[in-house]
Amino acid sequence: AGDRISLMAGAGITAANAVGVAERSGCTELHASAKTTQPSAMRHHNPALMGLSPDWTATDVAQVNALRAALD
Repeated sequence: AGDRISLMAGAGITAANAVGVAERSGCTELHASAKTTQPSAMRHHNPALMGLSPDWTATDVAQVNALRAALD
């Protein structure tokens, strides 16, 4: 496969550790979810629906910007 396959480090990548992970692993590509939990605006949550959180996750622009700043 030559240069068509790359290894990407991921899981727990943050602006605080991205440079160290890249340096120690030798990876030139990193994967980070950079997500944050958004609280639901619902006023009622049915407690019978176990395991279903009304909150949701979304990409956190501030985390993405911090990662870019750390790596650039």
